[in-house]
Amino acid sequence: MLDNAGDIIDQRSITNRKESIRRLSKKHPTARMVMETGTHSPWISRLLQDLGHEVIVANARKLRMIYMNHRKSDEADALILARIGRFDPN
Repeated sequence: MLDNAGDIIDQRSITNRKESIRRLSKKHPTARMVMETGTHSPWISRLLQDLGHEVIVANARKLRMIYMNHRKSDEADALILARIGRFDPN
């Protein structure tokens, strides 16, 4: 989670269960949510949209900053996605 200045204000992992996603949504009700494409991204993105969020599902294979990163990790990828979603959602 980034604030308007781009500083990290929250960083966590959650399970891909509806109750975990709903709790995250309640904690950050107006957040833009950015996620990578994957097995669960279709239903998770629909759930988040139903909960009132703007959702961006990014194809990491089209984001050079992710697929060319030599220090690849879930945390690093999440930060890149958050920064891109904040900077240029298109």
